[in-house]
Amino acid sequence: MTTHTLVCVLRSGGEYTPAHVRCLYQTVTRHWPIDGPALKFVALTDVRIDMPGICEVPLRADWPGWWAKLELCRPDLVGSFLYCDLDTIVVRDPTTLWSVNDVTVLRDFYHRNLPTRQHLIGSGLMFMTDDARAAVWTAWQRSPLRAMTLHRARGDQAFLETVWGTSPAKWQDVLPHAVCSYKVDVRRQSDRVPDGARIVCFHGQPRPWHTAFGQQHYAVARDVSV
Repeated sequence: MTTHTLVCVLRSGGEYTPAHVRCLYQTVTRHWPIDGPALKFVALTDVRIDMPGICEVPLRADWPGWWAKLELCRPDLVGSFLYCDLDTIVVRDPTTLWSVNDVTVLRDFYHRNLPTRQHLIGSGLMFMTDDARAAVWTAWQRSPLRAMTLHRARGDQAFLETVWGTSPAKWQDVLPHAVCSYKVDVRRQSDRVPDGARIVCFHGQPRPWHTAFGQQHYAVARDVSV
């Protein structure tokens, strides 16, 4: 049977907790088709998640904040996978996202038609291949401290751009309407999810649990509080 792997990252010390990993897992499994591929849900983390179905993989480095996401490119993680930020809500069957088969990232939701921002990488939802991750890891290992200093404003997203350039496909192009923004596409439509959308990204404030929309989806998919 085909297996689809989804990976998230939780580093302790910030606003995210194991409960947010469990909420993401439960929104995914709630919409996962019974007759679909097997799901492997992996959390790269330095704390216990303690929930059946979630495979915990220890973080190895002490890179702060969003820089912990660079461990997604570690060579011991093998195979292509989908990465999701923890402020992501799955609203419909997400399995079509694994059909892209090449590195795919988000385009800026706010300036989607501005040519000067078309190349910018949004890292909240990424399909990552072995080759693409290996290139990032090689560049990162030259000097993580220098990279974190140079790109402290936009973080991992800016660093990924130095490696991948303009080559990554964008979700908004390869799977139109499948991935949307809460602030741009949902909140402006009185919390109605656009037809065909499968993933709602929050990309910053407010977080899902600060909104009625997010709380509703958490409530039907979880048995933990956040």
